[in-house]
Amino acid sequence: MKGTDSKEIIIGNLTQIEDTGEWKTYELNNKLKIFNKSPAGEQPLQVTIYKNYILSENMVRINNHIKWLAGGFKNDLIDFYNSQNNGNKADDNWYNVLEIYCVSIRIEKDGKITSYIDCGDNVYKTDDIYIFSVDTEDEKIMELNYFG
Repeated sequence: MKGTDSKEIIIGNLTQIEDTGEWKTYELNNKLKIFNKSPAGEQPLQVTIYKNYILSENMVRINNHIKWLAGGFKNDLIDFYNSQNNGNKADDNWYNVLEIYCVSIRIEKDGKITSYIDCGDNVYKTDDIYIFSVDTEDEKIMELNYFG
């Protein structure tokens, strides 16, 4: 990935990588701060948009979503984790050592903005179970799933 860390996407930094006729997918050409940190590895952020929507007309919404992921999302994720988990309690330390592997943002058919984020939990990992995904809709966490 080229470029410096950013908290905002500029349309010129997106490259279209797929067009199915119904969906268009773009990859970000530079690094982006999510959870106030850069994703580990070289997996670029992807933005997928439904055919009825124009990317340039949705950049403000996408960037607002990214700002939420970079800021206010922290407390939302800690609260959601603590409400869903079996005894482990997330806190600032837990959040600060999360690893971010993959981030995908979508403008869905109904116009809602969703995101799918794969993370590594190095505090409460057990055996091989430490990767989890967070699914959001607009600015609300919908689901958290562990993979092992």
